[in-house]
Amino acid sequence: MLKHYLFFFERKFLHIFALMLFFIIISTLEMIGVGTIPILLSVFINPDAIEKYFPFKNLIEIFLQNDLKTQLFVICSLIFIIFFLKNCLIFLVNYYKTKFFLNLKLDLTRKSINKVIRNSYRFYLVENNAVLIKYFGTDITRTITYLEKSLIIIQELLIFIFIVFLLIFTLPTSYILILLISVLSLLLFYNISKNKMRKLSYLSNINITGLMKNINQVYGSIKEVKIYNKFDFFENKIVGLQNEIQKLDFYSQIINKLPKIILEIVSVLALIAILLFSFKNQQSFVEIIPILGLVAFSLIKIAPSLNNFAASYIQMKAFEVSVEQIKNLLSNTNFTFNKNIKENNNNFSFNKKIEVKNLCFNYDKIKKKTLKNISFELNKGDMVTVIGESGSGKTTLIDLLLGLHDNFQGEILVDGKNILRNIFQWHKILAFVPQQVYIFDESLKNNIAFGYKDSDIDEKKIAYCIKMSELENYVKNLPEGLNTIVGDRGKQMSGGQLKRLGIARALYRNPEILILDEATSEVDNITEKRILNNLQNLEKKLTIISITHNVKNIDKASKVIKLSQGNLVK
Repeated sequence: MLKHYLFFFERKFLHIFALMLFFIIISTLEMIGVGTIPILLSVFINPDAIEKYFPFKNLIEIFLQNDLKTQLFVICSLIFIIFFLKNCLIFLVNYYKTKFFLNLKLDLTRKSINKVIRNSYRFYLVENNAVLIKYFGTDITRTITYLEKSLIIIQELLIFIFIVFLLIFTLPTSYILILLISVLSLLLFYNISKNKMRKLSYLSNINITGLMKNINQVYGSIKEVKIYNKFDFFENKIVGLQNEIQKLDFYSQIINKLPKIILEIVSVLALIAILLFSFKNQQSFVEIIPILGLVAFSLIKIAPSLNNFAASYIQMKAFEVSVEQIKNLLSNTNFTFNKNIKENNNNFSFNKKIEVKNLCFNYDKIKKKTLKNISFELNKGDMVTVIGESGSGKTTLIDLLLGLHDNFQGEILVDGKNILRNIFQWHKILAFVPQQVYIFDESLKNNIAFGYKDSDIDEKKIAYCIKMSELENYVKNLPEGLNTIVGDRGKQMSGGQLKRLGIARALYRNPEILILDEATSEVDNITEKRILNNLQNLEKKLTIISITHNVKNIDKASKVIKLSQGNLVK
């Protein structure tokens, strides 16, 4: 638990110290409150017993001059003040603690999304998107719950220690032994249940990830599911996983409810044992009542503390797997982009040429090189066409030119400057249209102005990009024009319309370099020709690098790069 504290509470130990201080004050007030109960009972039975509890003779003499009704009123008033102050402090501490953990969750979410987004592109190639969804769907919430429960354990443990400390100095040794046996029996149960909860949590995490993965697969392949009539196959898989999750959740809930039941049984047995032991020692009723009152009220206070302790401890064990996953996400540097390359803050511009020198690359799980010793140059304003059979390395080459990978051999230079040392400046001057254009469930306007706030969107620029990408007729036929919601992933758009929207999005960035990966593959020949003419005749001269299978477009290229099995064909 300490290692998790050091990791997640970094630079927040002042807040934790403040909470610990409040916990100690609350525990002290709890102890004082419990200690007043036998005094009240003793004075009620025998008013002269007050001398036994207070050493201040002058105050006692003044107190005893009052009648029994006044004495009880004074004692009850003091008890009320103690409990009132304690509960006011508990409210303030809970308010502070709740606000602290809400801010911590927000901070942890920011750190996690920052880590995920800024990781190298390799991270997305090896990590399942169901795992990424689970990070933000359940793991962060469970991590915060784990940390919050750890503080609850400390708080309840302090209350328990302070009250036990009171009992040790108040009760005979034989009574302490009875209570000690009761506590040890509870600790034995917690020790047995913790490993079971950790195992249940581990299995639950596996099944939740599997469930999310299968739902994503159904969603992404819905056409094949319907055409191939695979409803039962996916239904059985998803229902089966959900059934396993519910079984594990059922066992977890049963284990979580057991501490309260066991605690109540043990408390009653302890109270009966003390009562029987007192009668066996032939103690008088006047002597037994204060002791029983102290033990009973102590158990009333200790029982919820131990129950909260147990429930929190079991839940912590259940959520430990999620905590480890978030911790690994934030501390893992294997996918940190450019971690071995120092960023250059010098002025970066593209005025002359791009040089690719001795470029070699292979994916992590594939030993064979995807690109082998690729070298070429292209000048500013060139229209470069990349061709080659499927699997020849065309898309990989584009990914390297985009600066998505940092684990390649060779260099990519822009006017003599390495793009990896100037990656942010490099990304500012280029735009990209992928094979599969991702469309957000937002308006057409927001999809074109990718990542811009509504207040920052330039309407004239939007209109210009729509014209250049040949989307004008499509927009005119939309019910709400640019404000029409195009649906998640553009399901209501044709393949050609999606590609043209991707081109409009790229042009909105006002780039110097435009990289196209099969960007016009689903566009009809006439529209494709108009788009390419528009791109060549833009007011701002673009350098265009395009992957294409359409041999007709090669004629328009000022340079052709042909790849075959990762090699450059000259």
